Amino acid sequence: MSRLPLAVLALLGCTAALGADPPRDVDDYVVLGIDGARLGNEAFISAGNVGADNAGALVQLGKHAFMADGTALVGDQAHALTGASVCEVFTNTLLAPPGSVTIRCSGPTSFSPLPVISALPPLPVFAPGIMPIDVPSGGKMVLAPGAYGTVRLARGAMLELPGGIYELASLDVARNAKVLVEGPATINIQGNLRIGDASVLGPVSDAFVVTVNVGGLLVRFGRNATAAIDLFAPNALVRFGKSFFGRGHFLGKVIGSDKRPIFGHNTATTTTSTTSTTAVPTTTTTTSSTSTTTVQSTSTTTSSTTSTSSTSTPTTTSTSTSSSSTTTLGSTSTTTTTTEPVATSTTTSGITTTTATTSITTPTTTSTTTASTSSTSSTVTTTTSSSTSSSTTTSTTPPGNFCTMSPGAAGAPGGFANGPAGVITQNLSILPVTVGALGDRSLTVLNQASLICFLPTNGTAAVLCTGLTGCGGDVVIDACSNPPILDFNPSGNGSSGGQGGGVLTGHAIVAKLALALSAIGATPPGLASFVLPTELCTTTGTFAISPAIANGVRTVSDLVVMADQGLRDPGSFNSPPITRSDIDTALSAINLGFDQCASVVPCP
Repeated sequence: MSRLPLAVLALLGCTAALGADPPRDVDDYVVLGIDGARLGNEAFISAGNVGADNAGALVQLGKHAFMADGTALVGDQAHALTGASVCEVFTNTLLAPPGSVTIRCSGPTSFSPLPVISALPPLPVFAPGIMPIDVPSGGKMVLAPGAYGTVRLARGAMLELPGGIYELASLDVARNAKVLVEGPATINIQGNLRIGDASVLGPVSDAFVVTVNVGGLLVRFGRNATAAIDLFAPNALVRFGKSFFGRGHFLGKVIGSDKRPIFGHNTATTTTSTTSTTAVPTTTTTTSSTSTTTVQSTSTTTSSTTSTSSTSTPTTTSTSTSSSSTTTLGSTSTTTTTTEPVATSTTTSGITTTTATTSITTPTTTSTTTASTSSTSSTVTTTTSSSTSSSTTTSTTPPGNFCTMSPGAAGAPGGFANGPAGVITQNLSILPVTVGALGDRSLTVLNQASLICFLPTNGTAAVLCTGLTGCGGDVVIDACSNPPILDFNPSGNGSSGGQGGGVLTGHAIVAKLALALSAIGATPPGLASFVLPTELCTTTGTFAISPAIANGVRTVSDLVVMADQGLRDPGSFNSPPITRSDIDTALSAINLGFDQCASVVPCP
């Protein structure tokens, strides 16, 4: 078994010191507590810095927490418990006992002045309405931009926000509920924000940002909750439950978490703000096995000095196909456009929304908006009637197609991946590829020959090194033998047991290769941002993904982060709602669904 030599560490991108000064741009932090931040045991930070802002404030990582290369732990005081592994550390007082924490890149480096961020922006002036919004258990509502009172979602409810500016008194989301945002949005909450266990708050595409400003004293995310937002809550205690998954930026007065939170950065880099909005009636009909619920939301907001009239039309779909040069694989593109009765609309490529409804009907609606100087009014009507139709899962079709490969194709000596014109042969810069967490528990395939020997992998999805003696730390596969491949099968072109990780290792490797190819333009771009549906239908076939993973917000990039944590941390993903097997099945859906280039098609 080969350990990582210094030359390989350099090749794999272990960052050098960021300099004598810590990062001082608030947007560089995935977690920032003004008066302190403590993340629980086995926390996993895939991108972004973690910090405590003020003089005397403490930033702390729990036992066996991990921060990836290119990240920094920053605070006047810093504490990392036994087994934690970090890249950069900027602190004036390191409280960790010698040898209890691994600092892989540089530090601890003292710094001044404090606070870390010289001037945080102010909160907006909050202007909520007075009308409460309640979405019943299992119900669904589309809420236009505007001012509202307390917004509550009961268990299993769904609230869709088309985008724009929302002024809320508070937002309270019960367990297994979803707030899905369909365009750039700012949500201003005067009071508190509560997101229940296994609930979701975020956009249906990571092409745009959802900003959430909270003026209250409490922000709470439950166990297994997901949020993909930029949270600014400078007055609040922000608490993350066990196995929380966050993408974006999370700022609070004091931040704390239970064990095994996962954090990463948003890929979107721009925010679209709206200074005025006009909302008109939106009607959505949802059919389930037991009832039909119609929700109508009407609001009028100052937007013009003259009267205007708008008429909406039924949903329309258009498809276009084009070809590109031979240097990029899979050039077919498909565009789906949905027109709903709203006065303003945002078009974002690559939006995929997964819902738990059978049919969505948007009838023709005519509305008139008349000039107003200050008034805002809203009405909500809910009716329920019985129905006998069955419930199914539907998903929208994103534009374009993608190119991936199966572990078998990636491990074959010829063909799509490794032939003379193979996509890996022509793009060797995507190697080496590493899964797990470099500096803690990882596996790196160094070159094409080693890839062919190592793949495909077999066995139950597990943490790396499961059942293997003498395995641990950072391992490099640089030879077709045992060692370094401790569960090597020499038959044919070679295969393995995934160095103890089973099929999860192989699918994670192949997914990372596909993401790298998409990122450099060798295959169609955008794979990282593809939002996972519960049912993926492509020209290759139909594939199911656990709803606990495909929650309407998570992307392929997020899925790979979860796979790395599952391969690294023995304590993660051992039991529902998400297991390593669920992660492997989702990776398999992506790898096989787009195997050797395929397009998304409507599900039957």
